[in-house]
Amino acid sequence: MNTFESSFFVSLKLFLKTHFKLFFFGLLFSPFLLNCHSSARSLFALLLTEAEEITFIAHFFAEKAPENIALVSAYFEVTEVVNTSVNIFDPMDPIAVEEAAIVYSLHGDGDVCTYEMYNWSRSRGRSVNHRSVRTTFGELPDDGRDPEDSRCSICSENQVRVDLEEIGIDLDPIYVCDVYAQKVRDALIMIVESGEFEFDALKGYRPGRTRGRVRDGMRTQLSNHSYGTAIDVNAGQNGLYRSCDVEELTPNSIERCRLGIGGEWDPIGDPRRTVVRDGIVYEAFTEIVGWRWGGEISGSLRDIMHFSQTGY
Repeated sequence: MNTFESSFFVSLKLFLKTHFKLFFFGLLFSPFLLNCHSSARSLFALLLTEAEEITFIAHFFAEKAPENIALVSAYFEVTEVVNTSVNIFDPMDPIAVEEAAIVYSLHGDGDVCTYEMYNWSRSRGRSVNHRSVRTTFGELPDDGRDPEDSRCSICSENQVRVDLEEIGIDLDPIYVCDVYAQKVRDALIMIVESGEFEFDALKGYRPGRTRGRVRDGMRTQLSNHSYGTAIDVNAGQNGLYRSCDVEELTPNSIERCRLGIGGEWDPIGDPRRTVVRDGIVYEAFTEIVGWRWGGEISGSLRDIMHFSQTGY
């Protein structure tokens, strides 16, 4: 790229930062661009930045959000990012690239959606009815999107891989809804850098009907893990307890609870692998990700391993 072309793109970027809203609404109400993905892709590649730097933005935005409703939703997110962080966007920084991709990666109704599914059999005490599903985002079941955040769905295309070994955790990668993937990664980095906690197991995205009413011996409600909006930490040391109507979890109060799934919680005997209210794991997931801890939800259930939007 010569000096003239480089200067042209710099000037164009500055112009778009100032006039982005007008440009966006012009696109929003342009039937031609809404119905012609290749033209939209070319326009974004030309206007937003140098094509070789962020072709992914053109691809994500043009291919994943062609419908009016998706563009309207994108507008509020995109303008916020442009106004607050576009000046520090570095196309060579993989984290910055992924954050930008999340903003632009809205999925249209016609986009392919694939996922694995199973039901939990209460009578057999194991997962059953495993199947693979291929559909579209527009044909998801009524509960196919997270009721707490409709940006996250059961579709594998909605999930982002978090490579744990790169963070310093010797475990297989997990997958998390793209909206929360970077926050989850930041939370895990904070935990690792503290040196206060040891990971034995992490569970993220895994679609399955493991909650709710039982029909024909099987659970019928999707878990938060089905949308990639939940994390389980060290299930072997942070079990799910039932009949646990206590005000606060302590080594003494846990004795009145009944262990249902996972291992016994023993913060005194195993402090480096258990999740506690004033510990680094709790701090990272509640403050950085903004999720609640299953160890302090209302009712008689205490899911100590679990973090999600509701804690359930």
